[in-house]
Amino acid sequence: MRLPPTLPARFVARPNRFVVLAEVQGTVVRCHCPSPGRLRELLLPGADLRVARVPGPGRRTTHRLLLARHAGVWVGVDTQLASAAFHEALAAGRVAGLRGTVAREVGLPGGRLDFRVGAGKGGAWVEVKAVNLVRDGVALFPDAPSTRAARHADLVARCARRGERAMMAFVVLRPDARRFAVNEAADPAFAAALARARRAGVEVQVRGCAVSASEVRLTGSLPWGP
Repeated sequence: MRLPPTLPARFVARPNRFVVLAEVQGTVVRCHCPSPGRLRELLLPGADLRVARVPGPGRRTTHRLLLARHAGVWVGVDTQLASAAFHEALAAGRVAGLRGTVAREVGLPGGRLDFRVGAGKGGAWVEVKAVNLVRDGVALFPDAPSTRAARHADLVARCARRGERAMMAFVVLRPDARRFAVNEAADPAFAAALARARRAGVEVQVRGCAVSASEVRLTGSLPWGP
């Protein structure tokens, strides 16, 4: 998936979780930060960033934060990159076991899920979660408590209990992860919700990504454990 045109920037500050101040060509600009995570390992003073200009009158931010560079690799900070890369792979038939028409952001009683793939009994519900925290080669999700993620796990579990196929897909938005684990220490409620979902029959898939300053592309599966 090609990224929109980006500008090199340097991290200055994060006054709140939705705003990052970044220096672009000598000027400090306000960037929308689309990740609700803590990002403490990524947003360090002077860290290299990639931001996209977002035009429009009356906006409180003029740019959007897409990537941060950490430990020599680009890391996707914009959580929407995960669902976009997964959608591209779905459309190209590169997600094993998932075929058919793809509908995005499909509403259900109690919420909505990222994708409905196929139709009827052969269809599947899919919720995608972006992962950008890696420690010692282990990708961890989430990096902070996420009631939204737990709610989505419960929603796919309800689909599975009705006899429908359901999946949670974790997309690791960086190339330096060797495996994946649920970050139970950061969010025991989500860990419990995912365990319930698995018992209900929800499938779990973990995919890595190749990430550059201009592209994010889904790669192979990663092993994972609780």
